[in-house]
Amino acid sequence: RGGSGGKGGGGAAGDEDGAAARIAALGRDDAALLELLETIREFAAAPDCAPAKKMPSGLNGFQRAMVHQYCEELCVREETRGEEPDRAIWLYKVGEGANESAAERFKRELSELIKEKNTAPEQEDEVRLGVPGWKDRYYDAKFPGVDDAGRREVAAAYVEGLQWVMRYYYDGCASWKWFYPYHYAPFAADLAAAIDPGQPADFELA
Repeated sequence: RGGSGGKGGGGAAGDEDGAAARIAALGRDDAALLELLETIREFAAAPDCAPAKKMPSGLNGFQRAMVHQYCEELCVREETRGEEPDRAIWLYKVGEGANESAAERFKRELSELIKEKNTAPEQEDEVRLGVPGWKDRYYDAKFPGVDDAGRREVAAAYVEGLQWVMRYYYDGCASWKWFYPYHYAPFAADLAAAIDPGQPADFELA
């Protein structure tokens, strides 16, 4: 028991020594103000379910103004309660997420929005590559209404696109008007059938 009492007394004495050292280093007014700001910062970091915290009563006008300013900067809710001489500022929480700073709220909402935009709904695999009939299903899904002749036109247009790219990098732009008129590419086997080395694409530059 004696040991416990000595330990508790030592802790209290340590707190008093720390307070005295702070006053000596900063002066009484600045030390008191620093203690107020530390109390607000600790309350801001507390969970949203934390009970209300009463600030010391009897603050002067400058101290009250600094408390209001620091609460605003840390998004801490505060209100004045009671009557003189016990009138004091109370810090309080108002529910989950209500006490986060504007910057924290922006980052959280942005993260949620990005996650929502990047989460695409699952789509049924209409093609099922490797399952008999996959080629027909691909063209039916990506090029609806295109028959066998249309498939050859798709492949020929893609081959023209390959030639356009080659000419662009080796000779300059072959045509400013040419474009690939489809959203999807044909299969490589269809490209091989569409390639005719004797008939290069005839692009119009203008």
